[in-house]
Formats: sequence, structure tokens, C-alpha cells
Amino acid sequence: VAPTQAAPDNASEQPAGSAMTQPRQDTPSAQLRTTPITRDEAFTLLAGVAQFFKQTEPQSPVPYLIERAIKWGNMPLEGWLNDVIKDSHVVDTIRDVLGTREPKS
Repeated sequence: VAPTQAAPDNASEQPAGSAMTQPRQDTPSAQLRTTPITRDEAFTLLAGVAQFFKQTEPQSPVPYLIERAIKWGNMPLEGWLNDVIKDSHVVDTIRDVLGTREPKS
């Protein structure tokens, strides 16, 4: 009967290649925060997600939609209305409903 091999006592005694796929348990790591605290941080996280999809799925529309959302999120209402809605009559109707239409001279 062949002798059995004892399991390693130390986390650093891992099989070759496993250090690349498993984080070391004895090293404290910074906790990843996935919920932004500020508006700017939220847009920064979104930009990072867009970059991830551009690199990993270049054929996907996802990064471009995220970038558009970031652009729109940084626009005032008037800029967004003009960017999204090309029909000026529709924009005027929305302004009337919101009470943002400038009075006619």
C-alpha cells in the first residue's frame, strides 16, 4: 500500500497554478464596494462597466448605451430633450406639461 499524502497545513502550499485562480486567504484585501456613495462615483463606476464591455464584448451595444446614459445623466433637462426628441412640437408639449416652456414674446 502506497503512503497517503498529507494535506498541506499552510495556505501558501497550494498546487502550481492555483495562486492565479484563488485569492490567498492569509492576505487581507480591501472590500469591493459596489454601491456608489456620490453621483460622480456612480458615473465613474458606469464608465468602468462600459470599458469592460468594450474590451470583452466589442460587438455588444451595451457599452455605447451606458456611455449614452452617462452623457444624458450629466445634461440639464433642456439639453436632454433636444438630444433625444427631434420633433420640436413634441418638445414644446413636454415643456408645457412640465411648466418649463418659455412664454412667447
